[in-house]
Amino acid sequence: PEAFLYGFTFVLQFSSQRAAFLNGAYSMTGWVSFFPYAFLVKNTLPSLGLLLVGVLALVRRGWRNLRAHLWPWTPLLALFGVYWMASLTSHLNIGDRHILPTYPVLFIAAGAFGAWLEQRRPLALIFVATLGIWHFAEAWRIRPDYLAYFNTLVGGPANGYRHLADSSLDWGQDLPGLARWLAANNPKHEQVYLSYFGTGEPDAYAIRATRLPFINAFRRPPTWYQPDGGIYCVSATMLQQVYSPVRGPWTLEREKEYQDLRRYLPLLQSYFTDPAARAELLKSTTAAQLELTWKRLDLLRFARLCAYLRAREPDAMIGYSILLYHLTPEQVDAATNRSYSDWLSAVEQARLR
Repeated sequence: PEAFLYGFTFVLQFSSQRAAFLNGAYSMTGWVSFFPYAFLVKNTLPSLGLLLVGVLALVRRGWRNLRAHLWPWTPLLALFGVYWMASLTSHLNIGDRHILPTYPVLFIAAGAFGAWLEQRRPLALIFVATLGIWHFAEAWRIRPDYLAYFNTLVGGPANGYRHLADSSLDWGQDLPGLARWLAANNPKHEQVYLSYFGTGEPDAYAIRATRLPFINAFRRPPTWYQPDGGIYCVSATMLQQVYSPVRGPWTLEREKEYQDLRRYLPLLQSYFTDPAARAELLKSTTAAQLELTWKRLDLLRFARLCAYLRAREPDAMIGYSILLYHLTPEQVDAATNRSYSDWLSAVEQARLR
């Protein structure tokens, strides 16, 4: 059917190259280490321990006649091996959800620890029970933010945004939580700025915010804004600039382009805010050209701001996927307007906070 063929070719096209983020690095074709790393940090330590115990128990039971004991496992091992080989070579590194089909195999393997649950092995029984209780406690502690779980190997969920993004952490799930937080923690109605990654619409949750560069399913015409002090709410994927055309570290080349484009700020402000000036400008250029210039300038300014924000700790987190920063006008000015040397000083001060 046409719909199936369209979906198949769509996935095939986008799986050949797709922007990916891992531990501060960026790639269009992914890494062999992506899924092993995601598996290691997105599962609880006790569940990894239970899996290891299960494998050891299985080997212990079948060591004398390994072939006979492994024969019933052949379909599961084939599924696990083929799927993981395909995953390791995949260029689509956006979330550990892509290896979920292999988890049932692991659960069955972990179930082999039942061989140790005998009264004549009380220490093994206590050990396995301890791991099970520990896993339950980890799951209870992270509720309801299960998607954002990271284990202590990377410092827990509060540090997850430094290591993975997109559907490993941030799938736009926390707009309702952001709305509740703003209602409870912004009594003075400070200006709110929002950069959101997801498919939700902030207006549906009564979130009134100036929109920084977005990635969601709603397309709005470009509008003028000038960042100032206030509450900056930035999705983790947007903070890391995973899908931005200016992702990666802030460089001198980007600084030069940004400063060159900043010369057009007064002209762009007139275009968006003054109807008379807009009509006059359109006599010598096109709306498409002006809006393209504004879009590029806005992306560069936001990338410069994100590079500054990544150097400092967030003041709050919503579900670990939306990071909040209280910025003064002076901090925003240093991050977006001042010279490169002033920006470097601001970044250094942010690291020392």
